[in-house]
Amino acid sequence: MYPRISDLTKDLFGFELPLPIQSFGFMMAMGFVTAYFMIYYELKRKAKLGIFSSFQITHTTGGEPSKTDIFINFVLGAVLGYKLGYVFTNYALFNANPQQILLSTEGSFGGLFVGILLMGLYKGYEYYKYKGIKPKKEKKDAYPHDLMGNVIFIAAVSGILGAKIFAVLETWDDFIKHPLQSLIAFDGLTYYGGLIFGAISVIYYIRRYKIPVLPYLDAAAPGLMATYGVGRIGCHISGDGDWGIQVGDGTAACYANKPAFFKIFPDWFYAYNYPNNVLGETPGYVYPTPLWEAILGISLGLILLLIGRKLKLHHGVLFCIYLIVNGIERFLIEKIRVNIPYNIFGLKITQAEILSFSLILIGIAGWVWIQKKQNMTK
Repeated sequence: MYPRISDLTKDLFGFELPLPIQSFGFMMAMGFVTAYFMIYYELKRKAKLGIFSSFQITHTTGGEPSKTDIFINFVLGAVLGYKLGYVFTNYALFNANPQQILLSTEGSFGGLFVGILLMGLYKGYEYYKYKGIKPKKEKKDAYPHDLMGNVIFIAAVSGILGAKIFAVLETWDDFIKHPLQSLIAFDGLTYYGGLIFGAISVIYYIRRYKIPVLPYLDAAAPGLMATYGVGRIGCHISGDGDWGIQVGDGTAACYANKPAFFKIFPDWFYAYNYPNNVLGETPGYVYPTPLWEAILGISLGLILLLIGRKLKLHHGVLFCIYLIVNGIERFLIEKIRVNIPYNIFGLKITQAEILSFSLILIGIAGWVWIQKKQNMTK
């Protein structure tokens, strides 16, 4: 496996690039890029169809920086300088474990003063350039796709927070034993936690501009599904533990009993042992469920995109379909994944099974509600 991008370049080209980029984090970033473009163009297409109306946003230009702005930039310069100075003088440690260095208290006081100086010079230049000039506020028409930069930022921050909270709840005993290590580890993220927190935050944000929620969710559905698949590529190539249960006796002998369907694929598509994984574990030969989910997620995302463009559906129905197929896919895959179960009334059930089944029910209920609402308005 390739826990870092540099591991991949070494295997492909024979030399190691000193890049402090973890494979999982890189693919998570690529997932957000995928979401940005797919949702952006769907929102833009719907705006051209007249589904979204324009609204006004205020853009402020000029004016001397406020005291709050100056203070925030001084703090930002101090933090960046403190960390970047330490990274520059300890690059080997940073390359080996970037998040541990970034989230630790280690830093460079020399870098701190340089950061403050540079930010001070920059803000001083701004102050004297715009001194005495009143800020100019301009209003311009905008559409939902014009806010995608803010939406992705909000979704990323709240989504990662939600993913981490749900992961902590799922592995509470490990969190109690190693709280700091659990919080700074980027491989301990729960997809549904990110989806729930991200969705709530984005809906709250777009309602400030009175953007209709249901058609917005329809535009987001294909991108959300495809992004899940892209993220699973990161899980697979880094080997972050989201693999399946052991196949047969967990040895290469399991290939002898490979089902007919899998015989058209390479052996590693059926069972894989994840060598050199980021966790340093030896799982044996297991189902490569992240790889399967990656293919399913991207494929379902493209299918949802096609359905949304070819079929005339009531607003909100496509998102309901997304909830249903997402829930079914995850619920079924959970049966062969390694996960920590809860003991509820004597039943062994995982957090993902509870949430995925809930999504199926919500999707069905939402679809029925939309249909009834449309029938009532006829």
